[in-house]
Amino acid sequence: MRSYGECDHTALAVSEEKEVAAARHRRNLLACETTIGICDKSQLTASEADRVARIDHKRNLLNCVTGFSECDHSLLNPTEAAEVAELDRQRNLLACQTGHGLCNRQSLSSSEVRDVSDNIKETCWPAKQEMAVIVTFLC
Repeated sequence: MRSYGECDHTALAVSEEKEVAAARHRRNLLACETTIGICDKSQLTASEADRVARIDHKRNLLNCVTGFSECDHSLLNPTEAAEVAELDRQRNLLACQTGHGLCNRQSLSSSEVRDVSDNIKETCWPAKQEMAVIVTFLC
């Protein structure tokens, strides 16, 4: 009895070979659509390649909009880029206001810097005298 592994295509009937090829093609298409597995885009039909390109674009846009995964800004159209830039700005402001996440103070407007500074003072002050050094460091 043979274990799972390489398929001996010479032992297959023509109909079986076609079935195996179709299954291989479906697996490849699924890998291209989901990014799970190895995708060979050269094996896709023109319509499948178009569909995968649309899926890739939507996946990238979702990554950019949510900020949770890798985002390629160069793949965004001007409207999407403007939307993502505004969401990035809002995420950064929230990170600066809450202290959660990475805060880039250089990208804040002067009024946002004042608001963030006021928020930090309200959140971190007043503190007990013995904690003043620690609070100052943390805030």
